[in-house]
Amino acid sequence: MKLLIVESPAKSKTIEKYLGHEFKVVATVGHIRDLKPKVDGIDLTDFSMKWTTQPAQRKTIDNLRKYINLADDIYLATDLDREGEAISWHVSQLFEKELKGKNVFRIVFSEITKQAISKAIKNPREINQGLVNAYLARRGIDFLMGFQISPELWRRLPGAKSAGRVQSVALDIISQRAQERRDFVPVEFWSVKAKISDKQNCVFANLISVDGKRISKLSIKDKQQVDDIVNKLSSPLTIEHINNKHFVRKPLPPLITASLQQSASVIYGIPPLKTMSIAQSLYEGVNIGGDTTGLITYMRTDSLFISNEFMPHIKKAIVDIFGTDFLPSTPNFYKSRSKNSQEAHEAIRPTDMKFTPDQIKSSLSIEQFKIYSLIYSRTLASQMSVAQYDGLEVLLNSNKDCVSTFRISGSSVTFDGYLASNKKFGRPSKKMTDEVYKLETPSNKGGDDEIDEKIEVEDLGLIIGKNPSVGDTFKVDEFLKTQNWTQPPKNYNEASLIKKMDELEIGRPSTYASIISTLKKREYVVLDAKKLLPTPIGEFLSYFLKLYFSKFVDVAFTASMEKQLDQIVDDNEQYKTVLELFLNTLKEHKSKLDAVRISVVIEELNKHFKSFVFPDGNKCPKCKDGTLSIKLSKFSPFVGCDKYPECDYSYRMTKGDDELIDATATADFPKTLLESETEKIVVNVGRFGPYVQLKSGDETVNASIPRGQEPLDITLESAKELIEIAKRKKYFEVLGKIDKDEVLFFPHGSFGPYIKVGKTNATFKGEGTPTIEEAIELIEKSKARPKRKFKKK
Repeated sequence: MKLLIVESPAKSKTIEKYLGHEFKVVATVGHIRDLKPKVDGIDLTDFSMKWTTQPAQRKTIDNLRKYINLADDIYLATDLDREGEAISWHVSQLFEKELKGKNVFRIVFSEITKQAISKAIKNPREINQGLVNAYLARRGIDFLMGFQISPELWRRLPGAKSAGRVQSVALDIISQRAQERRDFVPVEFWSVKAKISDKQNCVFANLISVDGKRISKLSIKDKQQVDDIVNKLSSPLTIEHINNKHFVRKPLPPLITASLQQSASVIYGIPPLKTMSIAQSLYEGVNIGGDTTGLITYMRTDSLFISNEFMPHIKKAIVDIFGTDFLPSTPNFYKSRSKNSQEAHEAIRPTDMKFTPDQIKSSLSIEQFKIYSLIYSRTLASQMSVAQYDGLEVLLNSNKDCVSTFRISGSSVTFDGYLASNKKFGRPSKKMTDEVYKLETPSNKGGDDEIDEKIEVEDLGLIIGKNPSVGDTFKVDEFLKTQNWTQPPKNYNEASLIKKMDELEIGRPSTYASIISTLKKREYVVLDAKKLLPTPIGEFLSYFLKLYFSKFVDVAFTASMEKQLDQIVDDNEQYKTVLELFLNTLKEHKSKLDAVRISVVIEELNKHFKSFVFPDGNKCPKCKDGTLSIKLSKFSPFVGCDKYPECDYSYRMTKGDDELIDATATADFPKTLLESETEKIVVNVGRFGPYVQLKSGDETVNASIPRGQEPLDITLESAKELIEIAKRKKYFEVLGKIDKDEVLFFPHGSFGPYIKVGKTNATFKGEGTPTIEEAIELIEKSKARPKRKFKKK
């Protein structure tokens, strides 16, 4: 028997169909080993690593062992990137004894098709130790950072859960932008336009010079200045110069991991992590006409390359769908902008161009259809002709008392070229298409001189009439004055943050989605109206790391670490040397923290954020005598009065748009919702956050208000619902005893019904109330399960 080992169970089903009965295909279900989750997971003297298998993987490992023992030839077919190579290496290490004397091959493929898999089997290779060493260095760095920095956070910045090699830099990028927006001072400026209309059309010409002096974007600074200028202007305007020009717009390259995530985010609002999950399902295979078919190539890639074997299929599709005019005379070739483009994969493309999005739409989910359409459209567009435009620039003068010049400029598409693919398959709006184009092309900032509004029309005649000529005059309906203000830099959204990380070459495109997801999960950032905003604890963590671990939020340092990992792959640089240098840098920073107490950290936070958190001063509004300051708790940062406990004024620090705090001040609480002779219901704020409370006779019931609900918005009805839930959670039945311990049944647990005996819990999935026999059996099974061990700090 021949055994082929992959990562994903879904992938194994698709591949097994192509290989027939001679092969058995099994999956590792991701990584089967990881570093021992304790401080001694890495020996800090020789950097040897201690690996362990997870209890959840026990069944998978037993299954792998079973088939390895039965097979003569074993093909390690995990993914073709660094992590995939590592999984193959882990299999070879964990089953070293069982693999002895057998034929072991490493194979890779970038698409799940019969042809690609057959070709890979015919061309096996050895495990790439360079890639493995790069993985060991990356995993070691992440491990050291977690075990060296995280405990410092827990001790000195309560509420901060952890720091990460790339995650912390990404957080700093977001936090810096928040600070830039706070520091931004808007500058007033004015613009002047001439409104020109005829029977069919109305256009606006921009003022660009007065009395020979050029008008830039910020030239006109106030109303007095604009009034003086407009009072000098006169009608009519005469065409002085016409500039007709022809230009082209080149197609974007095929999609890679980063650009796929950006496009999906901008056009469809699909988060990066979700995009990668959808792409994974398209890669592993979709049921089309009863057959499971892999629809796209491997989705974790930063290569813009399309194989010579596949290029003719793209060309044929272009000719069949759009015609020969849309096919350039020579193929379009693209070079990766990334200096560290990793592993020469192909770009993300369909595996078969005959599967157009519309043809297989019924076999796809809505989101799969969207992502596949993006990939199909972009693959075609990347090999299509340029889009062609005619441009027109018209300069108009007023030659009376004040010599003034106005300009109108615009363009129209004369040949769609690659745009035809966007229109047919991608179907995004022009605005979204332009936004994606800007994200993926080098920045071109016009600065103060950029005052024109470029008009794109179907017919250039709509700009200023058919066949305009020098000397033509136009009556001005009115001169329009517009007050403007410079705008702060935009908050990052998921797409623009990915672009920024890609430009700075920090992390890998394959990790961007999980980095953003981690920042959100740890509540360092929130996604608000598609903007990534730092939470208070996120900003505090970023500032803490800048103060005490500055290297680890330094873009250049993080990018250099990425380059070192690449050098390990290319030059087999000793990964232990990289780990040693990283550890020495960590120790150097940690040594400075020895004398730093939490009180010093709080003092630094108050000093740095004071003007923002307390723009109107920090006198306590309740006692009028105390001073407010930022405090830290393991739940969330808050503001409190220094006269506590005499004065209990405080509020939580949450996040709003460009506002660090959304205060829930204790001065507004307790808020009484119901008061009668028999019971009282209030909303209050305590040490652990906002809650509702019922007092009825001797009974007191407290119920936490869920995160996201504002305490001041709680009604009597919603308070009663929360109290009822809290009551149900307290309710239990005594089913009997085991020795001296009562067997308790809680029908309304947070995660469903459960049984409790002493310190042991067991989930009950049945109907109604369990019998004492059923309860004892479930408790015994729960006790038999291996328990997680936690080391005391």
